[in-house]
Amino acid sequence: MKRIFLPLMALVGAASLAPGALIWNEPFDYPDGSLILVSGGVWTNHSGAPEQVDVASGKVNLSQTETEDVSAGLPGGPYTAETDLYASFIVNFSTLPSGSGTYFAHFKDTSTGFRCRVFAQANDAAVGKYRLGIGNGSVSSASAVVATDLDPDTDYKVVIRFQGTTNSTLWINPTSESSIVNR
Repeated sequence: MKRIFLPLMALVGAASLAPGALIWNEPFDYPDGSLILVSGGVWTNHSGAPEQVDVASGKVNLSQTETEDVSAGLPGGPYTAETDLYASFIVNFSTLPSGSGTYFAHFKDTSTGFRCRVFAQANDAAVGKYRLGIGNGSVSSASAVVATDLDPDTDYKVVIRFQGTTNSTLWINPTSESSIVNR
């Protein structure tokens, strides 16, 4: 599964800017093709083989066999440790990740630190299902996995929150920030 920085997301907000302030909305309304080419410079390659992350019909397509990481800077950044960052996006896996999977979305600091990595994995899920988890820093697997089995070919709203330098939260189809179901 490809990893994609900050992305796949529709909305990114920062709580300390103002209650629920939207700092970026990415509808992926680009023509079909390589994301770094069709986005007019909004998205750039920051590692892996360039031009693998592609857009088709307004969606980003990711594959576990591709290596490209792409990123887009947030307006008004960099943000301090006192800023809570939120991202929301829809995921729909057409195939299951293998084993412990890998991360596919995250925040990145101005250096090399990956924060609030979102992982997809088949481990510990029922046959034919997968789970999502979250981790911080250079971890290669989720440090916390939501104990809910998810079905392929189904849309799920994912919301992540990054607080300070180490605290990340993941919600799946949340009803509110205080929701503890699927968190």
